[in-house]
Formats: sequence, structure tokens, C-alpha cells
Amino acid sequence: MRQLQGLKCIAIKIIDKISTENPLYSPSWSPDETMIAYYTDNIKGETKISILNYQSRKIEKFSIDNPCYNLCWCPDSKNIVFLEFVDYGKASINILDAKTGIVTKPLKDVNNAIWFPFA
Repeated sequence: MRQLQGLKCIAIKIIDKISTENPLYSPSWSPDETMIAYYTDNIKGETKISILNYQSRKIEKFSIDNPCYNLCWCPDSKNIVFLEFVDYGKASINILDAKTGIVTKPLKDVNNAIWFPFA
């Protein structure tokens, strides 16, 4: 357990360095505790979901078309579910493949979506 806590401290230090570029939001540990997913945006309105593998210290970044919120890992640590705002009052619940970066949109045009993965 102490070793895992040490690795988490290293990951937090890496994220602290990253967050000086752009604010990062909604950090979420994968269930297998090997990765942290978070999203960033910048003044140009570009949104990216990033996945930090804290053992290799590599970061994969995936561009998302619109602002996204509430990242939540699937139990197998292979996919991330998130809410993407498409238009005022409209959203989609999407799934990002953590390896390939492919996004599927099983629930499109959800009106007045409220997505609380931990509720």
C-alpha cells in the first residue's frame, strides 16, 4: 500500500507541472490505478482529454470537438465515459477508448443532460 501511495504522489507532482500550461479539470484515477484521466481547455476553446500513465510518465492527448465534463472510467480501465456539450441545452454521453482515442457517441442529442457518474 505504501508503494502505491508513493506512485500516486509522483503522479500528482507530474500533474502539478502540467497544470501550469492550462488548467486541468475532473482528474479521475482508473480502477486499476495505473492511469489518471483529466481534461484541459484553453483560451481558443480547444478541449483535450489527457491520460497520464504514471508508471511510464507518458501522456496521451485526445482532441474533443466540444467542451466535456465528468470523466468516469469504465470498470475495466479501457474506456472513459464523459459528457460532451454539443449546443445550448444539448449534450451527448460519449465513450473514449483509452488506447486508440476513438470516441463513440451512443447517446446523442440528449436534452438537459445531467451526468453524475458517482451518484
